[in-house]
Amino acid sequence: MSQTKNSKINKNNKNELINCDFVLLFITIGGAKTLNANHKKRIKTQRQKGLGTVDWLLILIGLYFAGSWLAGKAFDAGRVTLDESQARGKAAEVEQYARLATLAGIDFVADDGVIPALTRLAEGRTASSGAYEGQLFAMPELKGENLLAVGALMRIEHGALLYCP
Repeated sequence: MSQTKNSKINKNNKNELINCDFVLLFITIGGAKTLNANHKKRIKTQRQKGLGTVDWLLILIGLYFAGSWLAGKAFDAGRVTLDESQARGKAAEVEQYARLATLAGIDFVADDGVIPALTRLAEGRTASSGAYEGQLFAMPELKGENLLAVGALMRIEHGALLYCP
């Protein structure tokens, strides 16, 4: 009995396979006609003269990047150099450090100007009282050219060193 069931299943599978093959053959023949027609259209479009949409898109992208590069070069002339930017950063740091030293009870600022105040800050002073007692406040990197570059960006106002960009 199991053999008859298997033989029926095999016959049904064969019929299904034959039907599937017929459908695939039909689809393939119809598809071949469609593929052949599309291929002919593609050959026609490849023979046409002039630029296509993709070509124009690539040209526009190239022009955009070239323009961006040129504009960047033009605006670079107005930017500060690395040394100037470092001096600006150091001046901002000096202002914050001088404020912290003032909170600790140390006054680097006197009426004699910015450069002497920065010189005192470079030498350093120790806090004598408060929460920062015994703490040394010094910026030894403020020597020579660094001192002059930072001093050009600072001013004294109301007894405090201020960074003025």
